[in-house]
Amino acid sequence: MTQATWRDRRALGDEGLSKNQIDNAIRRGRLHQLTRGVLVPALCQEDLWQRCSAALSTQHPEAAVSRRTAAVARRFAWLPANWSCPDTDVCVDAPRSDLTRSARSGLDRRIAALPPEDVVLWRGLRVTNDARTGVDLARYEPRDLAVPVLDWLLTAQRCTREELVSVCDRMVRVPHVRRARRFIDLARPGVDSPRESHTRLHIIDADLPEPDVNLQIREEALLLAQGDLGYWRWLIWIDYDGRDVHELRRLYGQDQRKDRWLGRRGWEVFRLTNRDHHEPSMFLSQLRRAIADAPARIAALSSSRSPEVAAARIALGIDPRPQRS
Repeated sequence: MTQATWRDRRALGDEGLSKNQIDNAIRRGRLHQLTRGVLVPALCQEDLWQRCSAALSTQHPEAAVSRRTAAVARRFAWLPANWSCPDTDVCVDAPRSDLTRSARSGLDRRIAALPPEDVVLWRGLRVTNDARTGVDLARYEPRDLAVPVLDWLLTAQRCTREELVSVCDRMVRVPHVRRARRFIDLARPGVDSPRESHTRLHIIDADLPEPDVNLQIREEALLLAQGDLGYWRWLIWIDYDGRDVHELRRLYGQDQRKDRWLGRRGWEVFRLTNRDHHEPSMFLSQLRRAIADAPARIAALSSSRSPEVAAARIALGIDPRPQRS
């Protein structure tokens, strides 16, 4: 376990430093005050573990690092960069029985029920586990941040939907639990980027049918193509072009070849960019028309064109379902 370098003023006094020497060290930047009365050497002030250790030293023994700070400590993906800044307040949840301590500078302290099932040890420190942290973010953070994080938790198999719901079930008289449940209902495994989550939410907000996630065309064990979103029953394929990977793919023609390949198999392809995220109305209008036109378009395609066309024609009632032997 990492050795704590923080000290309070009494400990520094026991080590032989006078009050003036301590104040002088703070003014000269050799010591940094993480929170009231707790000091750490300047070289360690950016160490998250040291900051969390110092924060918990001021709290009840059953308190835990939580919310944004727990998400950073647990290495959640797709978090805002400023959550990792060393001058960001450490989020701490204190048990309801702890009414003796007030909030301190440098801490974002809240009173909350902390069942043992919701807490794990992180290098010896009490931290909310992945499911509880995800639920707490869903309780307090905006939907466009919380739902992608929940998508990532499910995709990375850091927790299950059942575990997220169980956390909510244990939250009695806790604010914003209904909000968290709504966001959990929107979360889907198989998502590779926050923009995929945002695109799905745009589609849902437009009262369009919820798209399928993580489309994969396979021949036995061979993966032929993978898409972000779409509709199997209407043969609509939606890919979101990230700035890094897809710029190279477009440069070498990989995306163009993929789109032509999908088109030959009967798919209508939507390739989205950041502009479609910030100004989604045109894309959503085109998608609405594509959904309305899909049955006629698929009816005009031969079943032999691809297995996907054959399946879509059956799903739409154009062809009879095969009889089971």
